[in-house]
Amino acid sequence: MPRKILLTQTQKEQIETLSAQGYGETTIPRFTGISRGSVARYLRENNLKVNREALSLRKSERQTRCNFDWLGEDTPLSLYYIGILGADGHVSLKNDIKLGMCDKSIVEKFAQLSHAGLWENTSGREKPLWCSSGRSKHIANFLRTLGFTSSKSRVFSPPELLTASPDFWRGMIDGDGCVRKEWKPSYTVKLTGTETVCQSFVQFCGKGSVSQYGTYSVATCYMRKPLLQRIWPANCFCLERKRPDLSAIN
Repeated sequence: MPRKILLTQTQKEQIETLSAQGYGETTIPRFTGISRGSVARYLRENNLKVNREALSLRKSERQTRCNFDWLGEDTPLSLYYIGILGADGHVSLKNDIKLGMCDKSIVEKFAQLSHAGLWENTSGREKPLWCSSGRSKHIANFLRTLGFTSSKSRVFSPPELLTASPDFWRGMIDGDGCVRKEWKPSYTVKLTGTETVCQSFVQFCGKGSVSQYGTYSVATCYMRKPLLQRIWPANCFCLERKRPDLSAIN
């Protein structure tokens, strides 16, 4: 007989809160990381029922309020977030547009722009994972034309329409890249992704190298000030901890 997994007080409170908000044993595990069996057992043992009124209200709000149309606009912010989604998001078979990152500010703004849900997943993680998702059939189909699939970002292959955009690459770097200052008047920028993504990034930068590590690739590019200014123009939206200090470069 399998050993019964004991829930912490925090996990119990999460289950109770989500149940009261209209979430059931299928959805609660996705938000909390707790196994479906443990959630179902706790609900059953404590006679907790899904709040049907809250569930009905939440579904009706979701149908009317989610709006991802801004992703289809040709703006720096939409191109940036398409890059973020390429690194840390995906489009499900049911047309859900999902984003998950440890950086709350990026996911929170995405949720605000889309009027989508926002929640925190802390189970089994040193840092909480902030998540947002919503459903839009026509924007999901639009993203599929840009190379998105129902799989995660390791199979993302963006078209030239995106790979020519510095805003798109800024989003990809904030999601799956790192920026490091060198002793020379330049920065080393590394990006993890598919071989296609990494080769496209090197081509955009003008020079660099691509290394293969198992199922994924890493692009390494050395950037001087003109290219850094293209990717990180003044007052652009980005992760501040990855923004290069251009004042320190000649």
